[in-house]
Amino acid sequence: MSYNGIKLYLSENKIWIFFPFSRDILAAVKDLPDRTYDPDAKRWTAPFSALPDILAAFPGAAVEPELRAMITADQEPTVRRFVNTLARFGVSLMDRDGAIVAEGAGVSPVLQEEVNKRSETIRALGLFQYSPEG
Repeated sequence: MSYNGIKLYLSENKIWIFFPFSRDILAAVKDLPDRTYDPDAKRWTAPFSALPDILAAFPGAAVEPELRAMITADQEPTVRRFVNTLARFGVSLMDRDGAIVAEGAGVSPVLQEEVNKRSETIRALGLFQYSPEG
């Protein structure tokens, strides 16, 4: 499922999760490990350690720059080389309903799985194209 309008911020060593009310989004947030709700501030938070689960649950979430930098700092050079290699072989990466999809000649399930492993960093670095077509 694709979720729109979700925003992630880092503060006080926690990830703040903001979203427009939706029962589907709320259910997905409640499935996150160690999440808490602050009724006074009206916000959901999760520990930084839950970041992989949050990004997996909400792949299209808007990530604030400080948090994005923490996600990508270690992985950026390797992922950029991976994406550049794909491009040299005519493979492009597209956002299809919140998922990063490899397109082009020779794309196999194994290659798509490698893209999936790197999709959070690919998204954070903006190394894909958006396509409204499904």
